Amino acid sequence: MFRLYKEVEFLPELFLVGEEEQDDGKMVVKEEERENEDKFQEERSLIIEEAKRKAQEILEEAESKRKEIEDRARREGLEEGRRIGREEVHKEWQEKVAVWEQELLEIYNYREEMIEKMKEPLLELSFVIARKIIEREVEREPFIERLVEKALKKLSNRGRVVLRVSEEEYNLVREIREELMRKIDGIDYLEIQEDHRLKRGECLIETAFGSIDARIDTQLENIKEELFQVLEEGTSA
Repeated sequence: MFRLYKEVEFLPELFLVGEEEQDDGKMVVKEEERENEDKFQEERSLIIEEAKRKAQEILEEAESKRKEIEDRARREGLEEGRRIGREEVHKEWQEKVAVWEQELLEIYNYREEMIEKMKEPLLELSFVIARKIIEREVEREPFIERLVEKALKKLSNRGRVVLRVSEEEYNLVREIREELMRKIDGIDYLEIQEDHRLKRGECLIETAFGSIDARIDTQLENIKEELFQVLEEGTSA
């Protein structure tokens, strides 16, 4: 900060304004000297005024420089404060993000570990539940009808078809033979056979182009494979 003096008074009596002589106790001033004195006083006043003007200009320039420096210092200080603040905030957020990333990594690892541990128990539990559901559905009267109809619709070449069912459901399926042929297009011949290897709610379909295995154990194995695939996809996600 500059220390400035607003007023400048620095011109004391620098010059003698005349020469005094005593003549019988009285001051005598020559006319020529008086003229010189008046001229000198005029020049002195001009010098003083010019000095004051120059001094005022110096003061104003100094004040302007002071304000300019103060403003620049204030701006630079604010900018430095903002920069430091931004750096501190950025550093703080980087630290927080690092902590969050570590926590997420720990959660992910824990999830992977738990999925791996629970994979087999979940598969077995799902397998048991699926078996119970299928066995319960088998006891319902229309189950074999829906099963046979669904299996026949999967055939791409239907022509001559042999349908094998359990001894328990053989007569029931024979009764709906004509209805099945009406519902499903493309079947030229449908032969119903009983198979002692099959349980209630199971069937085998054979054609010249291939076969469909609709036994309960086969369905459960398919379900198990699908569940295993779902768990594998969940693990890799």
